[in-house]
Amino acid sequence: MGTISELTKNKGIIYAIRALAHLKDIPWVFVVIGEGEERPHLKKEIERLGLQDRVFLVGHVQEAPRYLKAFDIFLFTSVKEGFPYALLEAADAQLPVIASEIGGIP
Repeated sequence: MGTISELTKNKGIIYAIRALAHLKDIPWVFVVIGEGEERPHLKKEIERLGLQDRVFLVGHVQEAPRYLKAFDIFLFTSVKEGFPYALLEAADAQLPVIASEIGGIP
């Protein structure tokens, strides 16, 4: 699974990490492409939950949408959003999307 997102509180990445921590009986990996001020907090939560081998904060990547085909599922967990361009990019990559039901997303 993966996402392309700024690492800010309103993007809700922390909620995805906490939810995924409950998936114990199936193999999964979550890749987060993006950068922002929440990185230290997210890293600390990943370590607290023991998910260092499953959640990867890869940082800023040039032309990030080129890597969407590497994901099986696109997660979009914003708690505040208008109409995000990242969802259009995920659709263009023909990815199934799990997204928050807020703003212009529904």
